[in-house]
Amino acid sequence: MTGRRVSRARFVLFALTPVAVLAVGGESALRICGFRFNPHDLNRPVFERSSAGYIETSDFFTDETRFVPSPFCVPQRLPAIKPPGTTRVALLGASSVYLLGTAEDLAEQIRRTTGKPVEVLNFGLLGCGSDRVVLAAREALELDADIVVVYCGHNTFTSFSDPRCYSVPPFGLRGVVRHSRVVQAAWYVADRVQRQHNPAVHPGTQNFFAQQKTYSEAEKQQRYREFEEHLREIARLCQRARRRLIFSTLAYNVLLPPYVHGSRFELSQVKGMSTNALEAWLQQRPTDLLVKHELGLRRIAAGDLRIGHELIEQVFVESPRPDRANRRINDIANRVAREAGICLVDGHQIVEQVSPRRLPGSELLNDNCHLNDAGNRLLIHEIGRIICEQTCTVDQSAAL
Repeated sequence: MTGRRVSRARFVLFALTPVAVLAVGGESALRICGFRFNPHDLNRPVFERSSAGYIETSDFFTDETRFVPSPFCVPQRLPAIKPPGTTRVALLGASSVYLLGTAEDLAEQIRRTTGKPVEVLNFGLLGCGSDRVVLAAREALELDADIVVVYCGHNTFTSFSDPRCYSVPPFGLRGVVRHSRVVQAAWYVADRVQRQHNPAVHPGTQNFFAQQKTYSEAEKQQRYREFEEHLREIARLCQRARRRLIFSTLAYNVLLPPYVHGSRFELSQVKGMSTNALEAWLQQRPTDLLVKHELGLRRIAAGDLRIGHELIEQVFVESPRPDRANRRINDIANRVAREAGICLVDGHQIVEQVSPRRLPGSELLNDNCHLNDAGNRLLIHEIGRIICEQTCTVDQSAAL
């Protein structure tokens, strides 16, 4: 019997040896080649000098060795020196700004109203937080931007540019997923193939960047304070440079429950529960955010709008790893804008007002936080309207 066990163990060892050799060899090769995510690479300038007096967007890569290119920013090429009489608008943020592309609609709206040439610089970097937006604001001012528009906050807890957001110990399944270059490479290839077959897939969904960190309440309060300080720093920079600044609150999908919700149930199970069962379970376990979210939707459907909306808003604030903006984020943007005398676009309210039952969902958003084309047109139109009003006021004052 013992001999059979030894033989079986030798067979398993013999069978697994090639797999182990391939895995170790693959890990070593990918690490040597530089296949790893380096957040410090995202702190380089978005624009760099090119030939013939132009600036163009940098190529952002996963590592300084530049083994795998990543489409972190919108390709752009503009004159290094702003042409006389041109209004230069800088859009600052993360993937939501990235998805605006070159924002030709915004440029045309301003051009048509003011009669002036317009250049739009898109500084949107996929997955980055407000820490990176401060750097973008400095760069925008160095490039002589006349107007700075800030639309950021979705990545306050999931920023690619902040290592604290994705620190995972290198053991256990989560550690393997985060640290294994072979797993990252496989997901990278799968993501590329998926986007080739479905171009509508958002280009920032590379799974090997997935953050795993969850936050205590104290850590969340610290992140909120840092977000507020970043907005205040941007305000100070623009005020010192005497440049116009516009903040915007963020639209987010309230019909889609948070990805991290602490529930033992699947969404389909929760949908199948009666309202009484949801209420009874929530009394036993008030931290079950999936159940609380569904209960909020049920309350709204029953006509109890105030309590329903309040329950839903609580869910996104209470999530251990908020995956989109929430009421706290928008309140901070609103407060900083009011105290610093900055113009505010209420992006969330714009989307909320035209959504059924005032619940932003798939009509204007692609996923948890990214506006679709219709939603982006609404946001861009409002930003353009405010810029045009400000420009006309400034011109009238100058004429006097």
